[in-house]
Amino acid sequence: MANMAMTMADLQQLGRTEDTAALERTKTQDIESGQIFVGVYWSCDEVADVIELLGFPQYRVCLINALYSLVSNL
Repeated sequence: MANMAMTMADLQQLGRTEDTAALERTKTQDIESGQIFVGVYWSCDEVADVIELLGFPQYRVCLINALYSLVSNL
């Protein structure tokens, strides 16, 4: 089970480097095991897309700003 909730894109945006292959292996194992919800690996934009698809497009910009602010403060 992984202890990370950020996507590779989020990590790269922060200027951190990670082993892409290891992250993808962990991600695949987590999702296939069913112990980790696939949403854990969603980007900020993917979360906003789901909120918009659920019928709340008015929250998209606010949500993206809040998520990116949260990610950049980690």
